[in-house]
Amino acid sequence: MYTRIKNIREINTLEKNYNGYGIYLVICRYLILFCSKSSVLKALSVYTKPKKQEGAMKEIIEYLKEAISTSDDFLAMLQHDERFCWQADYPVAVVHHQSRIKDAGILSALKEKKMLDEKGFTPTSWSAQRIEEMKALAPNYVKTVTMLVHTGNEHAAFLFSQKHPGDYWKKVTDDGSFIATVEYSRFGPKTDMCQAETKLRNLMRSSKEVPSLKEIAYIWVAEAPAELELDRVLAHYYRKNWMMVVRKEKIVYIGWSERLGSVNMRHFVCPPKPKRSKENA
Repeated sequence: MYTRIKNIREINTLEKNYNGYGIYLVICRYLILFCSKSSVLKALSVYTKPKKQEGAMKEIIEYLKEAISTSDDFLAMLQHDERFCWQADYPVAVVHHQSRIKDAGILSALKEKKMLDEKGFTPTSWSAQRIEEMKALAPNYVKTVTMLVHTGNEHAAFLFSQKHPGDYWKKVTDDGSFIATVEYSRFGPKTDMCQAETKLRNLMRSSKEVPSLKEIAYIWVAEAPAELELDRVLAHYYRKNWMMVVRKEKIVYIGWSERLGSVNMRHFVCPPKPKRSKENA
């Protein structure tokens, strides 16, 4: 049972422990009979999570542009950044329960490796080694993004949670260090603009399904031959937040949004063709 805050002295003590956040306790002065220490601390934790570094996106885009301009293997170069961690092949979702796994061989292997508990659920916390084993054993039951930019420890455990008991996926949670999702696409000469748009929309939709990724920045890097112009696609989804870097006979496009959830996907550059009815088929 919670310990009730019984007097103003206890409120003052909490204010001293959370210097700069006392304003959130002012209301408690008038709700002492209904407020508990634990509920106050829980409310304060929302405001004391690690803050995103100001100006981070500007530095990230500049570093990304420099890497693309100077290195043929820019994805590897990004991982040498001293300020931000660009973690490759970052897991953002794992299957939640064994009932979703239809392959008997995969199910047996996961049980043998103790990646399912007695009730058939996957863990909520995964070490880097264990998540790599999961990718190898059951690649279709782990979702990843090209990179995740964050300020945390690259060797820290990956934490996942589900919203409902019957969910297909456990989705990665943000400890306050997440800054941006990075997805990389490479297109050949046979790709047209509409196919490239479909690829981008699928990538963004997949990330939007993960609550922690929906709230952070999103960066799309697309390498394309010179004849494939993606200007309209980038301008449509990212407005003025895009650029292109010329590399030999190819162009690398960079488009970004400060918050993925703010990207409007209601309209298309290439509207999908209406489905033909059976009568007209």
